[in-house]
Amino acid sequence: NEQNEQNEEEEEEKEKEGPIEPPTGSLVIHACAPAEKGDELFNTFGQQNNASLLHKYGFCELRNAYTNVCVDVALVEDVVGGTKVRDAAAELGVDVADDEYFEIEPDGTIEEALLAVLGRAHRGEDEEDDPTTESPDVQASLRTILERRAAMYVGKGKGKGEESGAFPRGIDDGGSVRYAVPAGGGAVGVDAARVLRDAEL
Repeated sequence: NEQNEQNEEEEEEKEKEGPIEPPTGSLVIHACAPAEKGDELFNTFGQQNNASLLHKYGFCELRNAYTNVCVDVALVEDVVGGTKVRDAAAELGVDVADDEYFEIEPDGTIEEALLAVLGRAHRGEDEEDDPTTESPDVQASLRTILERRAAMYVGKGKGKGEESGAFPRGIDDGGSVRYAVPAGGGAVGVDAARVLRDAEL
């Protein structure tokens, strides 16, 4: 009985201290529903586009409903000027250090943060307001950014059995593109790059 009382007192003390903080560098996964010993548990990556999945986890989904085109901040800096982009982003509260890319939705909608940064970066010293997204300077920068982004997939001519600008593809007997599928599904390596490229083009 003394041991039980001591255990109960320790539990009460722990509850007063609040939730247990995991040690630094550890990964803790919490179940969202009760599970019995031996139950199969699944971890979700959430609603992420293939570029994000490839960058963070090393694979792409073959049919990803959240496929966006990602535009690296470095590309925007290269087109507009690194200092202009960083200064504009800082003024607007856009974190270009942690968020390494801007996104374009499958329907062609360009991320508001990119449009805002471009507008601020093109604001003249004597101007109080940022140019609109329809301004010639913003449109020219946006066009150049998108052209350079698309050009990342363009090859340097046709190789043996290759399309210009395409990776060599495996084709199954039915004439469909064949991707290597890892144990968890999706595609990895060069096949993941193909999936990403095909979805973005």
